[in-house]
Amino acid sequence: MRSYSQMRLDDWEKKFPTYTSLKEAAKQPPESVVKISLFTRYAVSWDEVCKYKKIRGLELIDMFGDKFPMCICGLGELQYLSVRNNKLGVLPTEITALTKLEFLDLYWNENLTYLPEGFEKLSNLQSVNIGGNPGLNLGKTFVSLAKLPRLKTLNLTFDKIQSLPVEIGLLTQIEELTIDNNLLTDLPPQMAAMKNLKRLSLINNKFSSIPKIVSALPAIKQVDLTNTLEEDLDKSLAGSYGHNKIRESEAKTLKKNKPGLNLTF
Repeated sequence: MRSYSQMRLDDWEKKFPTYTSLKEAAKQPPESVVKISLFTRYAVSWDEVCKYKKIRGLELIDMFGDKFPMCICGLGELQYLSVRNNKLGVLPTEITALTKLEFLDLYWNENLTYLPEGFEKLSNLQSVNIGGNPGLNLGKTFVSLAKLPRLKTLNLTFDKIQSLPVEIGLLTQIEELTIDNNLLTDLPPQMAAMKNLKRLSLINNKFSSIPKIVSALPAIKQVDLTNTLEEDLDKSLAGSYGHNKIRESEAKTLKKNKPGLNLTF
């Protein structure tokens, strides 16, 4: 089943052609170029990228290392920004000027430790992916994310998480939480405050039983505790996730107590 964020992205991407090279984009009037996807770094003039002032979607995957192209912060129409697979240690404060952003993908930067001051200015954000950033201070991150009123989905995949900080309970607006490929053995009781959480994915962790807090989540509809084979492309994160071992009898009991719950294990 596609997640809410994936459905939104799929619908959004159908509306606009995607240019996968600046050469292709340059053949069009600048005001008509709405989405650009650039993969695997090659020589590029950032002024050439940032001249498309009407651009709404921008993917820069493995394109710039640890030096964020600052001109991007001036693209005020951006709704979707992906800077995955770079080496960011710091996200510039200036990014908070992108107030129309709905989707922000920071996956697999590894060196990222915190979100910039004033992150709450991105008040239209609906989906944030901060997976693959094991050095991120999750407590401070959750405090920042809790200030985003429209945030619905959060991805924490491949963050080497052994336990979640109590600040997770501040994310009362979240509807979908993905914490796949980590080292969790339990979930904190503070999650009971997550009154809107409908979907919880815990694939490839170290649960030996279903977390008790699942029963206390008032809106929960779907929980995934399965195990899958993951292709770990970055060897620095190899072995950073576990293997769930859930008893069928326990699952049957939970389903009986919460008949509307879709539980996979």
